[in-house]
Amino acid sequence: MYKIMLTVLICLLAAGGAFGAITEDVQTTDVVVVGGGGAGLAAAIEASELGAEVLVLEKLPFLGGSTLLSGGGLSGAGHQFQKEAGITDDSPELLLEDLLREGQFKNNLSLAKTFADRAGEAIDWMADLGCDFVLLPHEAYPEHSVQRSVSSIPGRGDGSALIQALQAAAEERDVDIRLNHLVTELLTNTSGTVIGVQAETAGGTQTVLAERVVLATGGFVGNEDMLMNYAPEIVDMDPAVVGFTELQGEGIILGQEAGAALENMEYIKVYPTGGRTDDGDDVYVAYQQVTPLGAILVNREGQRFVQETPGTFVEVWEALQEQTDQRMFLIFDDYTMQQWLETDGPLVMGWSQERTLQDFEEQTLFRKSEDIEELGEKLHVDSSALVETVNEAGLDEGPYYGVEMLPNLIFTLGGLRINDDAQALDAEGQAIAGLYAAGEIAGAGHGAEYMSGNAISYAIVFGRIAGENAARDALQDR
Repeated sequence: MYKIMLTVLICLLAAGGAFGAITEDVQTTDVVVVGGGGAGLAAAIEASELGAEVLVLEKLPFLGGSTLLSGGGLSGAGHQFQKEAGITDDSPELLLEDLLREGQFKNNLSLAKTFADRAGEAIDWMADLGCDFVLLPHEAYPEHSVQRSVSSIPGRGDGSALIQALQAAAEERDVDIRLNHLVTELLTNTSGTVIGVQAETAGGTQTVLAERVVLATGGFVGNEDMLMNYAPEIVDMDPAVVGFTELQGEGIILGQEAGAALENMEYIKVYPTGGRTDDGDDVYVAYQQVTPLGAILVNREGQRFVQETPGTFVEVWEALQEQTDQRMFLIFDDYTMQQWLETDGPLVMGWSQERTLQDFEEQTLFRKSEDIEELGEKLHVDSSALVETVNEAGLDEGPYYGVEMLPNLIFTLGGLRINDDAQALDAEGQAIAGLYAAGEIAGAGHGAEYMSGNAISYAIVFGRIAGENAARDALQDR
């Protein structure tokens, strides 16, 4: 098939056809994976395991995508870490119930069921690749019915350990990984079958002919035009954007051009965890690190408006949307701060405790005062009401600290429509020959809301499925 495709391509190029400008860099492979995050690397590993020749093209100078910037958490039912802890009351069926409830029953039911069935297995698979995990307490992700979430170590608080394990496994299997390769076009033949890609590199245009293509380019959290088109009400809130802003939706656009349909594009994951420094840097404020220790959340009127503990992110987010300016304020006293210092959790994701303590003094994000009324003035909160609220909450050991918090845009929940085999589908529900998609680019299984810990598990589950099926189909066509 490669020789036939190459001959056709050369003829089209010579004739000035639809494939664009002539390039001398034409390569062939069994499976080309577009995107080097969790889903893409999982797909590459599984495809290589089955004997396929695999090429990964990543537009950035490093691997990782959203997985790298994640908190490093995964969720699943029935994995080894639950069993080691004696947790036997979980099941894929219970996980599915949680998924549908939290997703407001807007989930693609088939994808949600496939995820629930294989999420625990995905955690075990990652562990087999050499990634260490710790079982998180149930309070960490309370929207789950039972304790089922794990966090990668070392490097708790980010996904670096996950990507390191995936990259090492891919390299051990001779996966060809190429950075700084921006895929700009899916190549198709006259019947609409996807037969490869074109990528822009520092050295020019590269054409890769492949039996199968897997799109794993993530969502569109960094594309303001797409966000305005699909979720203008979110953009109107002027949210912090702490998701991976390099995700510009290119893969979704490429899939559409090849005939793929879209699903659940209006659903965007927004956490109530945003913060913004005086310099305009958006950050993730992990208020849940200190609310169990006594910190409170108030609105601009200086009043508590939600149950902080054990309230879920979804509960706080829903309550926040009803508040003035969609803003809230985290308030705590010195006693709470000292308790937090004894933990190992970051109050601002990506900041060390030392960095946070420095900001308490510099006050570029947090505000500090010996007097609650003055703190309210600094935060532009009703000071008299705040004094009463803080007294009722039992916060009585100054100095006092506060930070304005805002909606935090994390990632997108919709994208290309796929089936349980991770094949991209057209508007009639028919598979587009040669094309697969996995991860955030095809996330309709989440529904209208995302459960903490599920994003990376979802990427691994469908990345593996895409890689397995792409490889089997490619090897059959040899």
